[in-house]
Order: sequence, then C-alpha cells, then structure tokens
Amino acid sequence: MRRTAYAMRAAAAIALLLASDAQGTRIEHRTPRQMGAGSALVVQGRVAGIRSYWNGTRTKILTETRISVDRSLKGDAEGEVAVIQLGGTVGHVRMRVEGAVSWERGEEVLLFLEPFRPGSYQVYGLSLGKYRVERDGRGRAFVRGAGHGAAEPLGAPEREGDSRVPLDLFINDALDGRM
Repeated sequence: MRRTAYAMRAAAAIALLLASDAQGTRIEHRTPRQMGAGSALVVQGRVAGIRSYWNGTRTKILTETRISVDRSLKGDAEGEVAVIQLGGTVGHVRMRVEGAVSWERGEEVLLFLEPFRPGSYQVYGLSLGKYRVERDGRGRAFVRGAGHGAAEPLGAPEREGDSRVPLDLFINDALDGRM
C-alpha cells in the first residue's frame, strides 16, 4: 500500500514538472510590409532539395532546404540559398517544431529570410515568412495567405473568401513599392 501511494505521488510530481516546463511556439501576426522591413533577404524560387541531419552534438535535428533562386527581391542572392530550421526526421527519430515551415521538393515559393549563420538563412517569422506561389491557367502568379498552415498567428485579421493576391502586387506592398 505504501509503495502504491509513493508511486502515485512520484508520478504526480513528475507530471507537474513536465507540465510546468511545457512550452509552445508563439507566432505573432505581421503584415507583408512588416515582413519585408524585417527581412534581410526576400527571394522567389523553387525548392531544389531538402535534407535533415543531427547537429554536431546529436542533441537537435535540423533541416536544410536548398532554394533555387529565380528572383532576388531584397538583398543579394544568386543561384541557391540554404535555409536552415529546427526540426525534421533522421532515421526513425522525428523532431517536430510547431510553427516551422513544411517544404515540398519543386514547389515555387516566396521567402522572407534572415541570417542564420554564415552562408545560410532561416525563415523570418517562422512559417509566416513562407508563401507558396500558385499559378492560374494563364501562368499568372498569386500567393494565398501566409504559409502558417494550422497555426493561427496572434492578432491576425479574420480571413474572408478567397485570399489569393497577385504575386507582384503582394511583393510591391511587402517591399513598400521598391520592386
């Protein structure tokens, strides 16, 4: 009886410690203009490759996504840009980060980036900094909402109907008419 009571108290204490240590990802809404102003680099391109790997101490999984740059809209980028983010899958181990960007090889994207380390970038504002470019039957390019997927940014306005915006109009607004 005494062992059962001790085990229950120990389990409750562990549960309280884990619950108090739990954290979530907080994404605050930013307008396209705020995204443009806060980013060091804004590029349009295609996902050329994706690979996940352990960091040097094997404590974190990182994902490197290579973007083949079609247009550099702010900052200087030619050829390919490496985008690094926390999370990914290596073997049978998956590390998931809420608010992180998901990628598909070959998808066309508009990215707002900030320096990560020399030679690489990270997406500015987590998933808010990635927009998937869609094309209609005539080849006109559009972006639809932010790339945040299931995460709803704090302070984001309510969306109504089709949120598709012509790509060049969106870029012009984001970069304050500097396109």
